[in-house]
Amino acid sequence: MLIALKPTEQTPLSALYCAALIKEAAFPPDVVNIIPDDGPECGYAIAVHAHIDKVACTNSVEVGKKIQEAATKSNLKCVTLELGHFSVRRGLTLAHQIRPGSVWINTYKTICDQALFGGFKQSGQERELGRYGLEAYYQVKTIVVKLV
Repeated sequence: MLIALKPTEQTPLSALYCAALIKEAAFPPDVVNIIPDDGPECGYAIAVHAHIDKVACTNSVEVGKKIQEAATKSNLKCVTLELGHFSVRRGLTLAHQIRPGSVWINTYKTICDQALFGGFKQSGQERELGRYGLEAYYQVKTIVVKLV
């Protein structure tokens, strides 16, 4: 398996630091390749490369569609996409419009035990966390103990 990592032009140093850790961990040569290049040509070359088995991309919806299409035309590689970045203000506006569920802004999988977790309707999996999931299973009970 070949892993090619193309960091964004804004953060190439973090990827190069990962390369040092990969070398220190004694990965076999040429398994992980860091490609600090900019521009869509490099990303497209990765998406269509026949010896790359997986592409993960964080970018816009438009770029994600192009990567998915290119990957399909090459070797049907596995593609993971995280698309549609937006500002905190836009994220808060969207959060107020969403029905019950979870919205993370500038974080991921930060869970408060008292908060509702999960989506709405079919995406409501894992709503059993916290007080909301327990309400169907408990009734109020009072226990009084006299301590002598």
